[in-house]
Amino acid sequence: MKARRSIVPCRASSRLLFALLLVGTAWSARPAAAQVGFSAEARALSRYLFAGLPFSTGWVGQGQAILTVSSFTFNGYTNYDFDTTEINELDIWGDYFHTFSDVFGAYIGAGLYNFKNVVEVGKFSATPEIYGGLAFFTLLSPTLYIAHDFDLGSGTHAYASVAHDVPVGVVTLTGTGRLAYNADYWREGSGFSYADLNVAAAVPFGIFTLSPSVAFVGALDDADFIDVVVWGANLRADF
Repeated sequence: MKARRSIVPCRASSRLLFALLLVGTAWSARPAAAQVGFSAEARALSRYLFAGLPFSTGWVGQGQAILTVSSFTFNGYTNYDFDTTEINELDIWGDYFHTFSDVFGAYIGAGLYNFKNVVEVGKFSATPEIYGGLAFFTLLSPTLYIAHDFDLGSGTHAYASVAHDVPVGVVTLTGTGRLAYNADYWREGSGFSYADLNVAAAVPFGIFTLSPSVAFVGALDDADFIDVVVWGANLRADF
């Protein structure tokens, strides 16, 4: 992770806050008639950008497990760097989504992110984060997202996005545009950080969905962000 700030050990108070949020979410997700679903994803990408910041120099492989319990979602995630031949990220996070009307909904969640080599070479270090956002069920499906890291990243990351689906037979083409803002999040400095355009094609077959994609990323702050084209594919299985 390219970080300009001084990295400090994770504070106990931040760990406690994350634990309370996660336990509270899990406790709330216990209705007897809960709808439960499970999905698994495997993807390959030509570059990995974490909140727009370069986190690899080449190809990565990523895996993700997703458990849904009614309006709650719990995730586990890992990143493998083919250049360094090591797993350098292990994350868990969970959130709750509430639909307020036919027009919009909101979500709130917490995550614990584990990065290798950011504090000590060869060692993982954990940092807690809370996040939330709004989703509008209208033309172009606009969304707002904001996240705050309490320790290692010690800052705030936010973005606004729009998306549009175009069915082509059984295939769904999706275009997504995003504009991001970074306030001391894994760096020193604040301002608009990057904008991107992602185009993906979802091809379903049985329980699987294969989604090749390409993303065009433009840096709005050349000090920490880069112009790059990222391409790859994601394979998802829904059980």
